[in-house]
Formats: sequence, C-alpha cells, structure tokens
Amino acid sequence: MYSAVLKPEKDLPALTNLDLLALVDVLEIKYFRGIFMRDSLPPQGIEEKEVGKVNLDSSSGKGTHWVCYSRNEKKIYYFDSFGLDPPIELQKYLKDKNKKSVIECQHFFFVHLSVSQIYC
Repeated sequence: MYSAVLKPEKDLPALTNLDLLALVDVLEIKYFRGIFMRDSLPPQGIEEKEVGKVNLDSSSGKGTHWVCYSRNEKKIYYFDSFGLDPPIELQKYLKDKNKKSVIECQHFFFVHLSVSQIYC
C-alpha cells in the first residue's frame, strides 16, 4: 500500500459554517443536527441518530478547527483530522443520559481531509 501527501498549489480558504451547510445540502446527509461551536451544543443532549459538525473554538472566537461526530443508535464516531480527543464539552454532550452503557468513541486520523469529514 502506498500513501502520498497531496499539497494544494495554493493555500485554500478555511471552510465556514455556510460552506459546510451547503455541503450538507448537496450530499443530503441524514440526521444532520447542525453546526456548533464547542460551547454551544444543544442543551437537550444527543439524539438516537445524529450527525454534527463542531468548531473547537468558543462562541466568542472566530473559529479554529472543524471536527465531526455521528451517532447511530449504539455507537458514536468522532472524526478529527489531527487525531485529537474530543474537548470536554463535546465528551459531555456525546454521553447518553438515558443509558448507563459506555458509548464507544472511535478516532480516525485523516491528513487534511476537511471536506471529506462531512461524510460522517
């Protein structure tokens, strides 16, 4: 197996929440809950089936780095192109308050696949 690092010919602009919403519409992503800052996740908690994008900056910031999560009843998948753990706010949000079972959170390391992350 071979791998290669592709470098764009010029720096690409950062993806905005509007760019991501447009991609969600084009890709017709099911169970999409929304795009959030890490400190503005829905207070009512995670749904049984849910997909979302989170910026790791706080609401008062301009934005830093997008991550993605997906829940399909029993498992939660977390995608971070840097391979980092989810922030505390997101860990708390991803816990199901109605179930006592441990929810798996799997990390997948992608090298600069910010557009592909939308395929949670």
